[in-house]
Order: sequence, then structure tokens, then C-alpha cells
Amino acid sequence: MEQSIKHSMERVRRVSWPHLGLGLIGLAVSSYAFVLHLRVKAGGSACGVSETINCDKVLTSRYGEIFGVPLGLYGVVFFLIVLTTAVTTEPPARDRAVALQRLLVAGVGFASSVLLTFISWTQLHALCLVCLGTHATTLTLFIVSLVGYLQIHRQHAKRRQERQAEF
Repeated sequence: MEQSIKHSMERVRRVSWPHLGLGLIGLAVSSYAFVLHLRVKAGGSACGVSETINCDKVLTSRYGEIFGVPLGLYGVVFFLIVLTTAVTTEPPARDRAVALQRLLVAGVGFASSVLLTFISWTQLHALCLVCLGTHATTLTLFIVSLVGYLQIHRQHAKRRQERQAEF
């Protein structure tokens, strides 16, 4: 899942390619959602396909902004954080902490996506395709992070058992 890249002064940068790829996809979709929000606010249209599939309705609702800031911009910030967690210079001994950090970040994004989808469906009775793209990316990120954490957790547990068996 990670690849090591040697740098000067023997520092090793390791990249989680799934996190990097999903972070870039999420950044692109969130940026697009932000642009659509600005377009709709200026009187244009985003994707009013039907009453149910209607980005205009979702983006212009009272839930489309928090403290006057469009949700797309929060998504941009979130995925920038994901991108920073995709790269680490921590030693392999700290893999569990790195995986936990990625899982916690992804968990916050997943919980936010669940809440926003719930609000969109139950309060607005409409869904935004662009928003759903962001939510799908966040769900995938959460699953990848959870699997990565569980793999590392199992490896640590196995090593612990092996050490205990030696005594």
C-alpha cells in the first residue's frame, strides 16, 4: 500500500498511493462543488435534473453553507488534510499511529458525509450528484483507511504473540 522513496540525508518518504489518489479525486470534486455553489449563488444553474436530483436546491439551501462558507470549501480543506496524511516520513515502527491518524481523518469525513446525505434526503428531499461524488470518495477513503489500520493492527498483534511465545 505504501512505497518508500529515498531522499537526501537518508530520510525516507513513504506514500500511501490509495490515500493520495483519493485525496486528489476528492480535492477535484470538492473544488467543482465550490465552483458550482458560486455559480448557483450568482443566479446560474448547476445540475437541476429533476426535483430529486437537484444540485441547485441542495447548494442554495440553508445547509449549503456553514458560517457563510460553502460546504465545497470545507471539502477542499478536508481533502488537503487527506493529502498531507498520505505522505509520511515517520519510521515503520510508527505505522500504527500513522494508520490511526489516517483512519481518524477519514472517519471525520465519513461521519460528515453521512450527516449531509441524511440532511439532504430527509430535509430537502433532493440529492446533488456532485455532493454524492464527494461522499462516495469519502466512503472509499474510510474503507481503505479502515482496512489499512486493521492490517497493521493484526501485524502488531501477531508480533506481540510471537514475542510472548518465545518466553
